[in-house]
Amino acid sequence: QSLSITLVRDVNGKTFVKALDDVIARPIQKPTAEEESSFLTFRNNFLGCNLKQGTSIYLPWLESSKMLVS
Repeated sequence: QSLSITLVRDVNGKTFVKALDDVIARPIQKPTAEEESSFLTFRNNFLGCNLKQGTSIYLPWLESSKMLVS
């Protein structure tokens, strides 16, 4: 399972993280402490970024609960 994102416009990191929250974080009903910590680290990687149109982000899952980011 994976999620591939290609940006159709320039966005700031805060906007990108908000969109990810809608797609990834909200469906997790009761996240564990480890999941919360991991997603916080993941979010922080994007918050200070300005992402350009055409940027591709690929998020594959190793297992149902383990995601890689490249």
